[in-house]
Amino acid sequence: MRSKGISTTVSGHHGERAAADYLIKKGYRILEMNYRSSRLEIDIIAEDDERLLFVEVKSRTACPKNPGRFGRPGMAVTYKKRAHLVAAAQSYLRTHRPGKRVRLDVIEVYFKPTETGLPEIADIKHIENAFGAK
Repeated sequence: MRSKGISTTVSGHHGERAAADYLIKKGYRILEMNYRSSRLEIDIIAEDDERLLFVEVKSRTACPKNPGRFGRPGMAVTYKKRAHLVAAAQSYLRTHRPGKRVRLDVIEVYFKPTETGLPEIADIKHIENAFGAK
């Protein structure tokens, strides 16, 4: 579900940008956005002094306490999507920073419904270590 008048592509881009800004405020450095390895993609790759994060970003127009009929955004990360995220992360690690600890995260971005159709962030939820990788 998306804000009135805003495309999925636009809301996805705004969600990814909001998630990157959120990570920067938490002290992470953004290394890549929309990293591609053949047909696989990672929304955000970030790091701090100890870890390398591979982040999947999911956005919805809803309140996080009442996500509506589509559920929480993180629920849209299916088994197949997780497998693709892991494969893309492994591809990245073959050529970049192989010595850091790795974590796979999901960031949920919630938009407020607006009359203008322009995205406005209502909340961000960061699910660290979303798939149990260390």
